[in-house]
Amino acid sequence: MGVVATRQDGRVLIVRATRKLLDRIGPPTLRDGEQSTTRLGQWYATALARRPQVALLVNEPTLLPVLMPLAPAATLPARVAQQIAAVLAAHATPDTVRSCARYAITASRPLPTAASSGS
Repeated sequence: MGVVATRQDGRVLIVRATRKLLDRIGPPTLRDGEQSTTRLGQWYATALARRPQVALLVNEPTLLPVLMPLAPAATLPARVAQQIAAVLAAHATPDTVRSCARYAITASRPLPTAASSGS
């Protein structure tokens, strides 16, 4: 799964989503060769079946978990960076790392996990 976002300076944030989450946020679209360029690398995400519904994001290198409301699902890709930045702030992460996460996204595209895509 994934949410890919680029910003004017070329930074890319990739969040790989499970099929369950992709069914809620829309189809994957990733350009060939596109890789995460943020300091924290890739994130993985899924929808959790509970009330209220939430998305669970986990950072690949650090295993830092981030929970956020799933609804409205259509706006999840646009809200990811802000939520990641809020969790990083709660953990007293340096401003330079938080600002990379917060401003990494201006346009988002979902991307499946390897398991979701059938590979």
